[in-house]
Amino acid sequence: MRNMLLFAAATALTAGVASADVFIPEGDADSILHLADDGAVVARIDGVENVHGLALAPDMKFLIAGSLSTAPKGTGLPVLESSHSIGMGSMSDSGENAEITMDGDEKMTDAEHDAHHGPSNSITGSNDTSIVTIRDADTYAPVRKVSVAGIVHHVAVDPSETYALVTHPTLGGISIIDIAEGVAAGPIATGPNPEYAVADPRTGRFFVSNAGNATISEVDPAKGFVARNLPLETGPKHLQLLTDERLLVAAEADAGFVSLIDADSGEIVERYEIGGNLHGVQADSSAIYASALGRGRVVRIDRATGARTAVQMDGPYHMALTGDGLMVSSSEDANVRLLDPNTLETISTTQTNGIAHQIVVEPSI
Repeated sequence: MRNMLLFAAATALTAGVASADVFIPEGDADSILHLADDGAVVARIDGVENVHGLALAPDMKFLIAGSLSTAPKGTGLPVLESSHSIGMGSMSDSGENAEITMDGDEKMTDAEHDAHHGPSNSITGSNDTSIVTIRDADTYAPVRKVSVAGIVHHVAVDPSETYALVTHPTLGGISIIDIAEGVAAGPIATGPNPEYAVADPRTGRFFVSNAGNATISEVDPAKGFVARNLPLETGPKHLQLLTDERLLVAAEADAGFVSLIDADSGEIVERYEIGGNLHGVQADSSAIYASALGRGRVVRIDRATGARTAVQMDGPYHMALTGDGLMVSSSEDANVRLLDPNTLETISTTQTNGIAHQIVVEPSI
């Protein structure tokens, strides 16, 4: 009931306001925060178990959330056809904003987050499964729950909204989910410690960063295999694809470099040294942004001149460009900041219920 009232109030407050939607997983707070792109709170979606990875299928109006909590093997959940029993656990409330509680899960806290960056390249090295939840992005109601092998780190959706890809860093592979059918295939080996994934609208494939062997795998979701591997100098983690320029932007996190890679040839076009232990990375036609986590800085590099701007921030973490600026979360404090994309000055700060992870921004139409 609390969620339903919050949703109704937020809808009334924001009626007639044109802005993009931003969705932020709040980790072991078991919730997703829904913001406007200026940082204003729209609503909070509770009952999303230990959510870290998140993606949006905007045309289907689906949010796809991965969990860092394990579930008993063989407990995948079917398509939800009503607000009644869904096969495991229980649902509180009904209809809009229904909450799901999972029985018997083992939750990984944010303090244990580094443990899921395992070195294993064994695709059969774990019997763990987790649940990927598909929710209606407008009503927040759960639509489907899909069991996948291993905990989920990050999530990506292809532009046709046929497939969602989830990374399993402890298994050295990924799973591919047929969104409409709610069925997962995998795990499919990519390389040790697969981290982040982005979709390529030109080819329909995904790029997956393998932090453990300094490669980026190009995955064909329809065929379910790795089509090629792109070598880097050091291990990549967060990625972005500049589609028009055909450039992959990769944070070589431990070495402290951001690389621009030709998505078609696989050649490294440019490489910028920022400093060790990077996390989030973003770019547009004018600038590259990076969370220099180890140095406590958010860094902007002007692509035309090479000029740099930096601001101090405790634990700069995930980041995303919104219509109103650069949104950056903190690994140390439960908040997200909206920064001016040119000066990096703080425009606003929004408190979160937990450490904010994979920030998702609804694409501009």
